[in-house]
Amino acid sequence: MVFDSGALDSSRQWDLVQPQIAKTTLSCSYDRAGLGWSDRSATRPSFAENARELHGLLRKAGIPLPYILVGHSNGGLDMQTFAYKYPDDVIGMVLDDSVHADEAIRFRAGFATPVWEKAVLRIGVLLGVARLFGWCDQSGACPDCVKFTDTLMDQFATYPQSEAEVRSSASFGSIPLSVMEHDPKVGLAGEPDEAFEQAWIGWQKNLVMRSSNSKLEVVTGVAHEIQTDQPQRVVDAIGWVMKQLDQSTTGEEIRSAERSQAGSH
Repeated sequence: MVFDSGALDSSRQWDLVQPQIAKTTLSCSYDRAGLGWSDRSATRPSFAENARELHGLLRKAGIPLPYILVGHSNGGLDMQTFAYKYPDDVIGMVLDDSVHADEAIRFRAGFATPVWEKAVLRIGVLLGVARLFGWCDQSGACPDCVKFTDTLMDQFATYPQSEAEVRSSASFGSIPLSVMEHDPKVGLAGEPDEAFEQAWIGWQKNLVMRSSNSKLEVVTGVAHEIQTDQPQRVVDAIGWVMKQLDQSTTGEEIRSAERSQAGSH
């Protein structure tokens, strides 16, 4: 089991979920390059680069194959990319209110940051001003707010291009896929934006169609941070994926036994 956090978070995001999953299976969470306690990468962050680095990290750490991937928000795009690039390594996936690869194209204005704003933000971080506005209170900023801010600025600079690389692929085949969606009446964060919420609903429906063995669950009364506000729902979604895999394994064992018996007559 491999957990990947959202854009502004560290591996601490899974503190209420991972310990429960770890009771029954090997579970791993990590900080992407430049977030939390990880060093910055030598290359600019992108979803393809994140997937490549995670693949190398898992191999170097000796984490045995295959993997069930769990990704929240932007981490969901990392996990989608990982599944596209390394399909033989992945047997299941949970997308916890995952970002869709069409977001930056559909709402391009939200990702346009003037150069002067970036300069002001970086200076504010260096002077400690950003902490007054809570920017450095994100778990992904611990313990180094400057590193965190530089990483995010680089990420947003290439965000549309990075998302386009995810859009180039379309299917996860038949792996068990659980797609979790926040309550559109609550909104992603703060006051709901009707146009954005309707787009998000369509994106989640599109994601669940990426596998022939999938389900979509809208978690009522909850905004974007499902793993924090309703962690048991994420645990249950993971349990569903594992149950599908158990049933598939049992079914294959039965079919194999039947073929053996037929061959002996």
